[in-house]
Amino acid sequence: AEELPLHPASVSFVTLPEWSALVPEGALESGSESRHLGLVHGGLPTGALRDEPVPDIGATCIYVHDDEQERQVLDRYPSARPVPMCTLMLRGALARSSNQAVMFLHRGHDRLDLAIADRGRLLLSNTYPARSSQDMLYFALLAVDGCGLQPKDVRVEHGGTHLGTHEVSLLE
Repeated sequence: AEELPLHPASVSFVTLPEWSALVPEGALESGSESRHLGLVHGGLPTGALRDEPVPDIGATCIYVHDDEQERQVLDRYPSARPVPMCTLMLRGALARSSNQAVMFLHRGHDRLDLAIADRGRLLLSNTYPARSSQDMLYFALLAVDGCGLQPKDVRVEHGGTHLGTHEVSLLE
């Protein structure tokens, strides 16, 4: 917090945990947003339901941030704009995949968010339950295999609030 400017020109933020779902534009009917999110996550958290178009893939990202965390950010920066982590990850993977397959991976407290793109095409964007480092490795390899790729051919960009050195070693 000490490194953040007191009066920034603009602020965008992601709060975790985030509930999100990508819905193809043709499948999204007005008023069906919460139903899509509930189908993906098995329920709905409290918070303001938002959506953000993702023209790169012809979809809309529906998401809900944690209310308390979001309120803390908005109290400090009233004109801040929430951004879904899902779209940041898939746009990052797409932008860095021009020469080879890339997996963007974010390790949270009990989940793994990832996006895989290859030569400008999004192959997968998903969230997995990951309570241990073995879960994280298993789902990362499952995602790569499910996309028809070989692990040695995929560059991994990793980060997250709960990514430890042991997990980085496993990924390598």
